[in-house]
Amino acid sequence: AQKTKKGQSSLLSYFSTDPPSKKKRFEDKAPEGVLEHELELNVEDVSGSSSVQSTATTKHIAPIDEIQGPSCSSSSTGQLEIGLINKRDPAHGPSMAKVCLGEGSFQPRDFNFPKTGGRKFRPEWYEIFSWLEYSLLTDKAFCFVCRSFYNSEGKNNAEDVFTLIGFSKWKKAVKVFEKHEKSNSHQSNNIKLNCLKEANKNGTIIEKVNQKYSEEVQENRLYLEALCESLIFCGRQSIALRGHDESTDSKNRATFQNELLSIIGEQIQCQIAKEVKEAKVFAIIADETQDIAKHEQVAKVHESFVGFYRAKRTDGKTLANELKNVLISMDLNIKNLRAQYYDGASNMRGPYKGVAAIIMQEAPMAMYIHCNAHILNLCIVSCCTRVPSIRNTFFVLQSLYNFIEKSTKRHAIFENIKKSFQSYSGRTSTLKSLSDTRWACRVEAVRSLLDNFDTTLTTLREISDTDPDSGGQANALLKNLEDFNFVFDLLLLRRVLAQSDILSKTLQSSSVTYEIVKSVKNGTLEVLKSFRTDEFFSKLFNHSIEIADKCGFRAAQLPRQGKVPSKIGGGSKAPFESVEQYYKISIVWPVIDILSDQIEARLQENNLDILNNLSKVLGGTDEDTDSVKCFYKMEESRNKTIQERADVFVQKSLKSVFPMLFELFRLFFTIPMNSASCERSFSCLRRLKTYTRNKIGQERLSSLALLAIERSIGVNISKVIDDFNLSQKRRLNFV
Repeated sequence: AQKTKKGQSSLLSYFSTDPPSKKKRFEDKAPEGVLEHELELNVEDVSGSSSVQSTATTKHIAPIDEIQGPSCSSSSTGQLEIGLINKRDPAHGPSMAKVCLGEGSFQPRDFNFPKTGGRKFRPEWYEIFSWLEYSLLTDKAFCFVCRSFYNSEGKNNAEDVFTLIGFSKWKKAVKVFEKHEKSNSHQSNNIKLNCLKEANKNGTIIEKVNQKYSEEVQENRLYLEALCESLIFCGRQSIALRGHDESTDSKNRATFQNELLSIIGEQIQCQIAKEVKEAKVFAIIADETQDIAKHEQVAKVHESFVGFYRAKRTDGKTLANELKNVLISMDLNIKNLRAQYYDGASNMRGPYKGVAAIIMQEAPMAMYIHCNAHILNLCIVSCCTRVPSIRNTFFVLQSLYNFIEKSTKRHAIFENIKKSFQSYSGRTSTLKSLSDTRWACRVEAVRSLLDNFDTTLTTLREISDTDPDSGGQANALLKNLEDFNFVFDLLLLRRVLAQSDILSKTLQSSSVTYEIVKSVKNGTLEVLKSFRTDEFFSKLFNHSIEIADKCGFRAAQLPRQGKVPSKIGGGSKAPFESVEQYYKISIVWPVIDILSDQIEARLQENNLDILNNLSKVLGGTDEDTDSVKCFYKMEESRNKTIQERADVFVQKSLKSVFPMLFELFRLFFTIPMNSASCERSFSCLRRLKTYTRNKIGQERLSSLALLAIERSIGVNISKVIDDFNLSQKRRLNFV
């Protein structure tokens, strides 16, 4: 073997079974006159010698158990064992570097680095070259960056000395390190490492794409949520919305309002249908009206508004089919229908071709009931038309309203005169119009004229004296008002119609029951009978005389009696003995009798026998309920009505004990007493479908009406957005 310098181990010593002594291996020293810090700076240029002296000729690393580095002192033996265990040691190869990429380069510092040729690895180099790492097992330096991105196919790899073999020429270390750092392969691998760190920091590409997608979805849903909230707010306040035309030539078609409104309306309908299904049995209330576009609108309500549906025809078959289609669309079984509530039109109540008859062919237990509020209105109309004096009075009332209120000029005169009266309270009440369909309009018209009687007289006199065009009409109306007969009729109608108005408002209540209807009807009839007394007539007649004297009218007179034709016997009609007798017999008694008879007869013939029998069963007698009251400790003063007994039935959880009684309670309260809910929905229709909005679509109209009428039903905006996304393919992502 070649002799080696003093203080150095021979090459064979690395393969001997007996390693050199500890003293000989570590007595190497730097050459005299050279300082330690000069060793890492005073190095030779190695640009011409890129190869490293090594016996290895292939690009692989021997197994760990075959690698034997320089012998170490006993103080570093434990650290070498750590190197064997530590997977980050560069001696484990590039594949392990990729596994430990996230932990960074392996840079041991607290280690007694062995010397080779008087020089050793210096940990200070870590600060200059952050990519540098040291192997405890082989006493060699590696490049962590290049090892991590080592390519087994040999493409764009760095020098093997920094990836596979390791560098140990410490004399030339700094120059070689600098050259490697500037190499293309190292810089390329360094860029890859930085990109990988950035990706790990901010997430992978898939994660970034998913994150961006989620942010986009959240942002889109936020925008659509704001639009839905605006639609719901405007819809519940009956505020007009622009942009309903979504045709291809519309400049505002991208608003997609109709689709959102339709989804919102369907959601409200689904909630109503769910409640109906839970109740099992139900009743339908339907009515029709003509909107401003001359289309017949049919409303269907189950104490909850369901929608407006355009009826192309008004015959019974068409309306019945429309009702059945609505029940099918809401997934309601028509067999569970127990009552039908309509008005008295022939297309609704006809015995053969009416809506009720057609519906009962499929639902035999769905009995038809004529709306009690409509019946009362028919009673009042009959009373007001069958008595000539009352008929003429209402004609004058309507003519007076048309003359003053339909002219801005004459209405201004009316307002100015009213303000001049000392009794003016700051609120200008106007005259009211009459209508055959508005149930409370007659009593309101009578009251408004009596409240403004002096103002109306003065207004007519001024117009008669100053206006050449309408003065003649004003004078004719004035002569009618200055008649004792007209004043008497107004006072009579105010008293009689006030009682019918109480019954009318009771019948229009959404919570009215058969018991209440029966009680209020009987009370109204009792009051009307009390009016048919001499005492009531005397007070009424004297009050009329006081008003006539105050206004300067002529006193009451008997009308001229006509003669009987001679061909049927001749002579004259039997005259009345007095003026009082004339007004009593010809006006007061007929008005009271006709109204009382109409109310009793019409309400009695309304198909309410089943309700009357149900009320007897559920109401019971005191003897029948005494034992129950005692057992359940009920108070004597309570539980008199069917409603109170039903409440106790529910509170005591008696459904399973008396299932049939529970079914009777449910049936009794399911049957409605009026169709006023439909009339109220028609008021909403007039707010929605106005003169400027008469082209609104049917589906849009129904959805807006659901929002305006069913305000108490909440709308799940998140579900609306989900349904909107599923309805058709969207350019934007919402889910």
